[in-house]
Amino acid sequence: QPKSLCEKLVKPQLKEMDYNLYVQNSMEKNYPIILWSPVQNSNCRESFTSIEDLKKMHPEFNRRSQSFKNYFSYLFKNKELKNYWLVKNSIASHKGAELPSTLKNLINQSVDYIGAYPEAVE
Repeated sequence: QPKSLCEKLVKPQLKEMDYNLYVQNSMEKNYPIILWSPVQNSNCRESFTSIEDLKKMHPEFNRRSQSFKNYFSYLFKNKELKNYWLVKNSIASHKGAELPSTLKNLINQSVDYIGAYPEAVE
């Protein structure tokens, strides 16, 4: 957020953030995976290189999330062709959390999970 809002917006914009899977294939040790705001510092934001670092500041977030650093195997069928179906035996397959029935009915969802990418395929 811009510095002009730093004094006005002091609470996280999220109530919940969990069940995420963070996959890094960078050998750079200080490569951030999360840019968080608001933070009471000169930039009004903080970069985190791990979910553990974010948990130190906000233990209520990412309690059941997982992180895989230095992962160089296949995750998607073909990211160059923008085919983001998960590979069946990747670390991300079958990591989705089951949706509560009230939420499934509300969004008219027929699958048992929800996420950014479709269920793993062969």
